[in-house]
Amino acid sequence: MRIVRTAKAHVNDIVRIGKSHWFYEEWITKKYIENTLNNRGFHFTAFVDGKIAGSIMVVEEDIPKFWIFYFIVDKNYRRTGIGTALLKRVTEKMKKDEFLFVDLAYTDRTGMNFYKNNNFKVMGKVNNWFEKGKSAVIMAKKI
Repeated sequence: MRIVRTAKAHVNDIVRIGKSHWFYEEWITKKYIENTLNNRGFHFTAFVDGKIAGSIMVVEEDIPKFWIFYFIVDKNYRRTGIGTALLKRVTEKMKKDEFLFVDLAYTDRTGMNFYKNNNFKVMGKVNNWFEKGKSAVIMAKKI
């Protein structure tokens, strides 16, 4: 596995992987990924055998400072350590005592387990956080 900074050349594959996982989500577009990539933060893509296997895009906001805006691992490469490696690359770039936040659907037990296994703590539940009134869980990790 090789992890590099995400480049514009990676966008189409990142969108394709995201659409294959979240086929029902309308927000996953080339424009969204390009806009996220243009924001200040940490954006990395993982390659396995020359193919994009996953990507993480963390945007630096004002307060709270760091949010995971996009994080996907191709279904063919899940449970191989790629997600954990991408997350680790981001946290290595952050400073001590900073927090990394993520929001995910309240029903996403797989996602919650992944983040809990990577030392994220549940901060709370938010009703009507996502489109169509979906609830979310906010999780955070202190670096």
